[in-house]
Parts: sequence; structure tokens; C-alpha cells
Amino acid sequence: TIYFNSDRTGIVQVWRMRADGSAPEQVTNDAFNNWFPHPSPDGDTFFMSTETNSEAQAGVKTEVSEVGPCRLEIKIEIPPPVVAAKREDKYRNLGNNIALPGFRKGKVPRKMLEKRFGKEVADEAKADLMREAYEKAVKDRNLAILGEPEVDPDSVTMNPEQPLAFQIQVTRNARSEKE
Repeated sequence: TIYFNSDRTGIVQVWRMRADGSAPEQVTNDAFNNWFPHPSPDGDTFFMSTETNSEAQAGVKTEVSEVGPCRLEIKIEIPPPVVAAKREDKYRNLGNNIALPGFRKGKVPRKMLEKRFGKEVADEAKADLMREAYEKAVKDRNLAILGEPEVDPDSVTMNPEQPLAFQIQVTRNARSEKE
């Protein structure tokens, strides 16, 4: 087995294939880049380098504009691979920690999880993505925000094939930014 990197999903992930080059298969599916896969001597596992959490929002677009005195609008667009990876992480976590009648803990089929908990998983993934992207935008632009951001998460739809796009209105502390 040969382990290699590919960015064909939009984010650098670890893949493997047979020694003859056939049967390529994606091994990782994270919201961040994975580099330098090294198989263990027995070939059962591999080790890799992974970007830190601050780099996990790669490809997220943010635009900040003034919409009034001390009022800002932050437009955020999260690319589909980041959205898909967050949902995958949520399903993986749920699958590892839930026991349903007839199944041992961690052994519930993915299709059953999707059918039974799909909306809750999608809502939780969307809320996490929105919060993380907002916090990163505020930190990266060194914004001093007063109060809570104004956004209606229910008005934001999440489609796995489309970017997750939303707008947030905030009140900034102009004095703090000047200092």
C-alpha cells in the first residue's frame, strides 16, 4: 500500500492505493490539510502531520462592511469541503458515543444515524461552523464587538454541495479599535 497526499477534494487529504497504482482511496476527510503520511512498519496504521485548529478554516471567505455608525455587517462563506468535513466529524462523534436498542455502543450503522439524527447533526454542524467562522473573522480583523452578533441561524440553509453563506450584523466599539 502506498500512502500519498492529494487536494482533489479541495483540501489536502491522505489517500492510499495499491502498489500497482490501482484502487485509490481517500483515507482522511477533515476540514483541514493533512500532510506527510508515514505508514507504520506493519502497514496497519499511518502517521501524518495535521494543521492546527487556527488553520482549519482554510478557504473561508469573509467580507466586513460598515452599514451605519458603529454597525458592521460580516459576510461569511464557508466552502463545501469544510462543511462536509464538519458534518462527517459530527456523525463520527455521534456514532462512537451512542447506543441504540439492538446495537452496541459505537456500532450503530451510519444510515440509521442519518435517518434518526440527520436534522440535529446538520443543525449542530451549522451552528459550530457559523460560530467558528465568526470568531475567526473577529479575531483576524481585530474587531472590538459590543454585545451579541445578530443572526438568525434558522434562515441559513446548509446544502452539502453549496457553500454555507450567511451575514452577521454587529455593533463595534470604535473607541477600543482606535486605541
